[in-house]
Amino acid sequence: MPGDIQSKEKKQNLNLNLVYQIAGGSYGTSTVASGTKFYNGNLAYSYLIVPKSITLTGACNANYSLLAETNTFTVGPTLSLTKGFKENKIKSTVSSSWNKSFVNGDGGSRVLNLRVSGGYVFRKKHNIGLSLITLNRNRSGENQPSFTEFTGTLSYSYNF
Repeated sequence: MPGDIQSKEKKQNLNLNLVYQIAGGSYGTSTVASGTKFYNGNLAYSYLIVPKSITLTGACNANYSLLAETNTFTVGPTLSLTKGFKENKIKSTVSSSWNKSFVNGDGGSRVLNLRVSGGYVFRKKHNIGLSLITLNRNRSGENQPSFTEFTGTLSYSYNF
């Protein structure tokens, strides 16, 4: 029916994750609170076009860390496109994230990630995957050089 949120042809998902953590340590028989606190949040929306096996996702991520002498805040969006082939035995994903970091309220760095990945399922239980990532970090400040790095990962998993 037109206007339905969910149907056999399209599905939607809204996901909110919130995490709060207090870090501490123990030395022998005594416990020491370090006062370090971490806050993480993620809000994501996905739209699946079932007949074409295409998923579009947009997300916003945030992290706030309160350390003994330093406070950091990182925030930014993520966009991704996933396509399944051959009855979803083959999947490919293209995604990108951009994050801006602040250290003690001052602009710290900007990070851009570009990812391409693919996976293949065979004999229903075996999965093989390949992921390629490029990361570009632009830092503000004279003593913090900018850099670009590339990472490739080949993986295998067995589902039982």
